[in-house]
Amino acid sequence: MRKLVTLALALSLSVGALAGTSGAVVAGSTIGCKGARRLLSGQVALEQVALRTFTIEAKAPKSVPIGGTASIPVVVTRPAEQDPLGQGIPTDGVEPEAAQGVNVGVGLLVGDVFFPGFAKTNDEGKATIKIKIQSYAKPGPVDASFYAWMTQADTPCLRVDENGYRFYEKFFTVKP
Repeated sequence: MRKLVTLALALSLSVGALAGTSGAVVAGSTIGCKGARRLLSGQVALEQVALRTFTIEAKAPKSVPIGGTASIPVVVTRPAEQDPLGQGIPTDGVEPEAAQGVNVGVGLLVGDVFFPGFAKTNDEGKATIKIKIQSYAKPGPVDASFYAWMTQADTPCLRVDENGYRFYEKFFTVKP
């Protein structure tokens, strides 16, 4: 129930903030035949609302050898530390709750090499992302960018997504 009330409040705030904005099709513009077919077939939402509702916490491995696998436990909860519209208003006093069924991905940057990974959270909002550190990576610190997302509503006129982002500098170290 709390999740539904939170989502309804965030959606109403978002719609209020978007009042007066135009959709993807503006009067007098041309979208072409392919665009019109996609629009008519319902593959394109005219408005897209992204609500920053997730908090991501990840635990770094101490170090991972080249050729080894980094196993990264992640916990996704809602609400985020700040308001869903990203205006910087803190959400103090709200007890976090597990976000289940959320897609969570990470991009590891090892020097100039990028390794992606992906998992889906369980009923407790937990997931473990496993990424093999390939032999062409060089030893050194690893920066990690985490992104969590979930589509709450997808209609021909409106798409509502929840998301969250977290960056960790020097998250762990790759060893030779």
